[in-house]
Amino acid sequence: MKHKAVFHVDMAEDKILDVALANIDNYLKAVGQARIVLLFNGPAANFFHDGGGVRAQAFAELAARGVRVALCNNALVKFGVDRDKLPAGVEVVPAGIVELVELQHDGWAYIKP
Repeated sequence: MKHKAVFHVDMAEDKILDVALANIDNYLKAVGQARIVLLFNGPAANFFHDGGGVRAQAFAELAARGVRVALCNNALVKFGVDRDKLPAGVEVVPAGIVELVELQHDGWAYIKP
């Protein structure tokens, strides 16, 4: 069985993102293959200013490992994030909360670091 999990980050706090990134890394090491979404909404959109800043490489590496990195468009607009400067592999979804509901409805495990 291939696991499906969505990791939800909604606050722009480094310690929360660090835990989420470590959780995903540990999870993938433990189970090997899995379908993972790292979803950002609300103030967490601020992690994507300046192209993701120091986190840009981490986001790109996750995408390269098959993790779907998703950012809420509503949050992107509200917090003034430049879509053209997003790191490679970051996908913009129309509404993060709708994405969460749809994933959970489809049987994805919800993880909130």
